[in-house]
Amino acid sequence: MTEVVQLKYNKYSSWFGLILILFIILMSYSSFIKSFNSNETRNWILIGSLDIILLFFILILVIKYLIPGLIGKVAIELNNEGIIENIRNRQIAWNNISGIRLVYSKSKASIAIDIIDESLIIYKSRNIFQKPLAAVAKTFWGTPVLISTQYIEGKNSAILEQIQTYYKKTCP
Repeated sequence: MTEVVQLKYNKYSSWFGLILILFIILMSYSSFIKSFNSNETRNWILIGSLDIILLFFILILVIKYLIPGLIGKVAIELNNEGIIENIRNRQIAWNNISGIRLVYSKSKASIAIDIIDESLIIYKSRNIFQKPLAAVAKTFWGTPVLISTQYIEGKNSAILEQIQTYYKKTCP
């Protein structure tokens, strides 16, 4: 039996995201006030509607990524059964993994987990973005499972090494 390894959310990334979101809200509010004061009803109704949509997406981001990071929740758990990824709410069994590697896109790194059978990935919750994101990842990196390291505390290479070491211990 191997001990459970828990990788926490990145607090610095969460604080940066929170500051960025507050800046976006401030700019959006400023734009709304300017359009409201211009006495053009169409403008402020349009900008107000877009602000409501923006606030909805910001609320989802705050609940999904920022709050877990600020309170120190676990982003990834490695146990005897497999990888439990709380970032995208999925679970991958070790016996369904053929390889683990680090891939890079323009400004971020991700851990690509090569899967044997895609139908065996367990999703704890479903959302409309999971299938399109998995299809894009499969097209560009050859696997539907990418774990963004920007949300995980630690250096990219250290995170990859931890996961690979655990994988080698669990699946010799």
